[in-house]
Amino acid sequence: MYALRYHQPQSDISTVKELFFDNLSDALSYAKAISPEGWVVKIYKRDISRGTKWVNVYSFGRAYGGPEEGGWYYDTWEVVESFPVEKGGAITAVRMRAARQYGADNKGSHYSVEIEDGPGVSGNNYQPFQ
Repeated sequence: MYALRYHQPQSDISTVKELFFDNLSDALSYAKAISPEGWVVKIYKRDISRGTKWVNVYSFGRAYGGPEEGGWYYDTWEVVESFPVEKGGAITAVRMRAARQYGADNKGSHYSVEIEDGPGVSGNNYQPFQ
């Protein structure tokens, strides 16, 4: 597994973002796509042990699907950050810290923090009329 970490060099630790990829080419493609100007970007190999749980932060949104049936929308979600927590680690504390950082537990928030078996995956529930 490969980790892509990026942050602003003159800022505090809360701006560090880390995402995980199964292969190096995906990590490199993502690094090129985001190309955060003035940010430090590092890609490194990360060994993840069996039994590791993940605290994944997602940003949710709605997208316009089309004018059919008076207009319709679908949900989208994008991984903002993923935290691996080794077996026996303080996963609840990590989840609470991430939720507080992103305001995920606030009413009306567009963020969600989930505990999952692997790194987060961006996606959508796009289902055109059939």
